[in-house]
Amino acid sequence: SMETAKSCQESPDLSCYTEEKQDARAFLRERFLRCISGFVGTPCELTTLENSQLKAEYNGMDIDGQDIFLKNLVTPMCNLKFALVRTTDVI
Repeated sequence: SMETAKSCQESPDLSCYTEEKQDARAFLRERFLRCISGFVGTPCELTTLENSQLKAEYNGMDIDGQDIFLKNLVTPMCNLKFALVRTTDVI
């Protein structure tokens, strides 16, 4: 029902989700992680919230999708062999 769906969205407790929904979420999450891992080694360009342009080689993402692992990062200030960039810092 609409009321149950609303209470599930507001609840931090995942027990209200059906097993079918949990399975679907797990499937989609795994599919996303496999897809994003296919980009490892490709060049990327990022724009930060401060409007800086960054160039690097995409090297992965953490499981929560909050951090991007980069290799050979080129910034306006310096170059870094490896870097970790928070997704909240990029546009």
